[in-house]
Amino acid sequence: MTHDDRRADRRWLISLTIAALALYTLNLDSAALRDWDEATVAQVAHEIATAPQSALTWLFPTLHGQPYWNKPPLMHWAIALCFRLFGEQEWTARLPGALCGALTVPALYAIARELWPRRLEAMLTSLVFLTWLPVIRHGRLAMLDAAIVLFFVIAIGLTLRSRRDLRYSLGLGAAIGAMCLTKGLLGLCLGGLLLGFLCWDTPRLLRQPWFWYGIGTGSLPAWAWYAIQIQHYGHHFLRVHLGEQAADRLVTSVENNGGSLGYYAIELLKYGWPWLLFAVPGMVWAWQNRQFGWGRLLIVCGGGYGLIISLMQTKLPWYILPLYPILAIAAGVRLADLWQSGHTTGVPIPLTERYPRIWVWGLASLTIGLVSVLGLDVTRSLAPQPTLLTWHLQVTVFCLAMTFGLAAWRIARRDSQFILILVWGTYVSLISFVTSDNWLWELNENYAVKPVAAVIREIVPSDRPLYIVDSYPRPSLAYYAQRPIRAIAPEDLVDRWQSETNLCILAPVAVNLTQLNSDSQYPGTIMTSYSGWSVACRT
Repeated sequence: MTHDDRRADRRWLISLTIAALALYTLNLDSAALRDWDEATVAQVAHEIATAPQSALTWLFPTLHGQPYWNKPPLMHWAIALCFRLFGEQEWTARLPGALCGALTVPALYAIARELWPRRLEAMLTSLVFLTWLPVIRHGRLAMLDAAIVLFFVIAIGLTLRSRRDLRYSLGLGAAIGAMCLTKGLLGLCLGGLLLGFLCWDTPRLLRQPWFWYGIGTGSLPAWAWYAIQIQHYGHHFLRVHLGEQAADRLVTSVENNGGSLGYYAIELLKYGWPWLLFAVPGMVWAWQNRQFGWGRLLIVCGGGYGLIISLMQTKLPWYILPLYPILAIAAGVRLADLWQSGHTTGVPIPLTERYPRIWVWGLASLTIGLVSVLGLDVTRSLAPQPTLLTWHLQVTVFCLAMTFGLAAWRIARRDSQFILILVWGTYVSLISFVTSDNWLWELNENYAVKPVAAVIREIVPSDRPLYIVDSYPRPSLAYYAQRPIRAIAPEDLVDRWQSETNLCILAPVAVNLTQLNSDSQYPGTIMTSYSGWSVACRT
């Protein structure tokens, strides 16, 4: 590689990093932490950050004072460090994941430069990944998945480098260990896929003792952490951590999070646009070029991981995220071929072969759908009580409609400039989206937890068990209230009130808590009209 090539690569890496940081870090504090993963991760990190060093909570994490065996603590450590450095806020909880998501973009560029001598594939691969909505949305959350994707991408790059220099196997072992310290068994699964790729592409490498020595040495921190947990807790830790929280997800639907065999195909169809149009033919092209390393990599890692998560009985939307870097490479190589075929002389030239019609109809359908959304919004504005999109969302929908419409028109004219239109239009639309207050739309599906947590902190004694009348306990409410909260059904109120002393019950004002005094022999104090909530404490 010449000096000019290295300088051009540095410019691209810096530009991609800046563009990714803008998408991943803007407006992180505009939304409360989401239930389940976000709130749980933040609570564990809070207990690590606030516990004295002598308690060794950083080594043996806890959740509301109880041992936390669900996931290893690598990302919890990073979030706890941010809490200590910058204070405990939403943006500090989300910052480590956002940085991991942003750094994955230049890491993908480096991988593509390893796979192809041309820079074009690397540019388009990283730009596709940069502008993919599901990756950005989950990368901005205080979850573990952005870190897993980053470590997986780094492991792919080090696997490719190890084929010509065994010293990189040390880094490969460290990357696999980092995945195991983030999501346990998933790290072994992804590492196994990379070894499967080497078994097909470079089998001689697996016969080298120094290769295995590097992997073993690099992953020592992960094995040391697991050994310490087993020594401290015994084999009960393994039964819960690797059994109930990991292996059981393969064969059972944990916490009723199940789905059909095509669950993740539907997820791609819901959120994979517009790049899914090019990733699918890119994967087909990889199969046709399976004699090359890049084709084998996409087949083993993409096909293998897709098969694993499809066969798993537990289905959650973010399990698909490690598949997106593979699909981005597939889309990037397909788009690079289209761009090169239309610019062989340095200027755009007409193509003699038409692009697939499904690309035109797919983008046109998306355009019609987005225009319909804007039209319905205008119609609602005339209603007596209009429910309108925010101006941020209006700008986002308008930009996407213009982008997809122009791209469809360019594809119909056999003009490879549609690639630039899709990249820049989608990026501008996503900037508008993440700067709105609606980028985490799940929060609108239930009541806001911060006002309720303020009620709990103000009037509910901290030394009493607290129940909330709800269908399920909300970890985000427990995090903001800084106390464990259990859910209870309305029909179980009286029985719980009679059987447990010294408890408090929180309920919406629509639930009549005064019945507890009339239906039970145990009196209590009923307080109402606190931001639409009532509190009953047994006296």
